[in-house]
Amino acid sequence: MPATLPVFTQPGLLLLPRIHIPLKIQDRAKIALVEDAIGRKSLIGLTQPCEPFGEKPVKMAEPDLCAVGCAGLITDYTRIASNHMIVRLLGICRFEIHREMDGAAPYRLFRVNYAGFADDFTPGHGESCVDRSKLLDLCASYLDLDKTGRDWREVEKLDSESLVNILAMLFPHEIRDKQALLEAANLALRSEILISLTEKALLREQMGDQIVKQ
Repeated sequence: MPATLPVFTQPGLLLLPRIHIPLKIQDRAKIALVEDAIGRKSLIGLTQPCEPFGEKPVKMAEPDLCAVGCAGLITDYTRIASNHMIVRLLGICRFEIHREMDGAAPYRLFRVNYAGFADDFTPGHGESCVDRSKLLDLCASYLDLDKTGRDWREVEKLDSESLVNILAMLFPHEIRDKQALLEAANLALRSEILISLTEKALLREQMGDQIVKQ
């Protein structure tokens, strides 16, 4: 893995190992980032901006990024117009930002460290510790899925690692919550955080419904 990565930043956008996500890019600096990455190893970093009350920002020229992100491989891309691209990104491994690099590029480049995330390269690591049945039940309630329908059968086919990571990426949690899911030390902890966040979201919905009925 490269020690230096160009970094794409977008709030609420989470990337995790072995999961694909689409990126819609309509910014010239980010298009330049993607084009340069394609000309090299097709690897970029994805991070979130820090909230003032959330993760401690990295000290740099523009101190607005959370310290941990995920490296992704560009597996496909389509140029729609001169300032519009669709990119398909595959999560590879998380990283910790070490420092920002100087350069003339219109995007940001960072020295990164992967040392604390070696397990990201092992498919299915920690799956046996995931409370899959509880996660599936909460998923059905939160997404209002019919357990006899086709969509639910597709969800049930997912291995536990994919289930946890896809739900972590798809559920619309706050930036600080997304960051907690990203930084979770293992899959079981990520699943526990996801379950806790989903239970709170369902409780808020129920309380809202009760207020409306009153």
